[in-house]
Amino acid sequence: MAKTKHPILNEYNLLKESFNQNPLASAVTDIIINIHNKCQNELKSKQKHNLNPGNGTIGKTYFYFSDDKKHSRPVNQALFEDGYQPATDFSGNPVRNQEDLTMTKADWFLHNLKNNTIKNQSANDITSALYTISMEFCCSTDLIASNSQKICGTYFEKLIGHIYSRHLNVAPSSTQYACELDSTSIKIPTDFIFNLGPNMPKFDVPVKTSTRERCVEVWAQQRILDGAYGAGRFLGLLTCISEAKMNSENKDHSKWKVDDVCVPNQWINYQLFIAQIKRAYYLDVPNRYDQLNDSFPRIHVKKFGEFFFEWEDLLD
Repeated sequence: MAKTKHPILNEYNLLKESFNQNPLASAVTDIIINIHNKCQNELKSKQKHNLNPGNGTIGKTYFYFSDDKKHSRPVNQALFEDGYQPATDFSGNPVRNQEDLTMTKADWFLHNLKNNTIKNQSANDITSALYTISMEFCCSTDLIASNSQKICGTYFEKLIGHIYSRHLNVAPSSTQYACELDSTSIKIPTDFIFNLGPNMPKFDVPVKTSTRERCVEVWAQQRILDGAYGAGRFLGLLTCISEAKMNSENKDHSKWKVDDVCVPNQWINYQLFIAQIKRAYYLDVPNRYDQLNDSFPRIHVKKFGEFFFEWEDLLD
């Protein structure tokens, strides 16, 4: 008899199927809500351990989950816990559900996602809510699956793709055609392209849990799109969770630390000499990338929640 998969992984497979059928469907939101609830329950019984700050993470507190056999990736404590705090509206009033129970920021975000009212929540609350929703799945999967890196990357891609789709009311494409050469169409593989209509630029949205050494791919893709269609036709909106990486080489677990794996000088060179991306959105903004907002050329690195309040201005 085939071994039954973990309930979280079963929901994950449903998410992939539902998203591929219709990325705008509210049924996708329902599955994300189910995953959110199951992951909360999964992590309640897990141990939490603090991590020491490392390169680029001074001023932040990180921890990780563990069971008897495995440990999770590092988690930004302030952001993660904030997503479970009571939600309030812009007047400071508690937000309650149909049972008159106070909703958390994460629950409030998912409610707004389903009802196309994301802007009812502040940019900061959107960011922390989404960080919680993303990381609870990643940490749960780290503990229950052997190929968690791939699973988490796909989950985050579907989650973010669904959020963009719902907010923009546009189903994305994942391939563009640059030109035809010797009767063969040259394809440009992308994560998501959102066509906003005639005489409007398109959003090119690379989605990654982290960029690490692969960050040049983002600018290379932008360069190809610019070369094929002209500068300004595609606006690159890199969307990531974090660049935090656990340094767990020491046998003494109490000495484990977390580093931000950042290459700001490379980003500046890419922005100068390869192409220009419009935004780099993060749920956990790395300190060293945040400083690029004041560099030349300026690279706008922002909390993802800000997208919902500025996206129309990006089109000018």
